[in-house]
Amino acid sequence: MAVATCLRPIARRNKAYRGQIKAQIFESLAVALVAIASKAGEALTKVKLEAGGGAGGGGGGGAGGGGDNEKAGSGSD
Repeated sequence: MAVATCLRPIARRNKAYRGQIKAQIFESLAVALVAIASKAGEALTKVKLEAGGGAGGGGGGGAGGGGDNEKAGSGSD
């Protein structure tokens, strides 16, 4: 019986320590997920800007359409 009573306080300390470890793992996982999402958002913004040529509103369709209209307008003058 003396051995069993000695193990109980150690087991309690291990549970608290495990809880701290789990919290640290969860925190690092959350930080990693935020970093991944941030990088993905930056990449998506960069792709949209390259495809659209800036603030075209509809993914760059407005900028392309404006160029076509100018060509049609200058040819009819």
